[in-house]
Amino acid sequence: MTKLRLQIAIGIVGIMSTLVGIWTMLQIQTMFLSTWFLVGLYLTIALLLSLVVGWLTKKLLKSGWYTLTFTALITTAICLSFYISQYKPYYKYYNSGRL
Repeated sequence: MTKLRLQIAIGIVGIMSTLVGIWTMLQIQTMFLSTWFLVGLYLTIALLLSLVVGWLTKKLLKSGWYTLTFTALITTAICLSFYISQYKPYYKYYNSGRL
């Protein structure tokens, strides 16, 4: 029962990180293509890639967990790395001349 709850929690974290990744992609300014087109293209590629890598990880580890659990872990890594690369802090630090 604990294994199932952990897998559900990993799936929820995967969905939440995907939503954060989508929100981050929608904030990017584009010149020619619409942001929704780029989100759809990038998200399709990322989900297919994470599904294949998750399936391979499950086979290599010979795990009894679901493939979607490993897919959620890979998706979380992809989306959070994209969020971190696009992160811009809102606060600016000013040097007032004092130490």
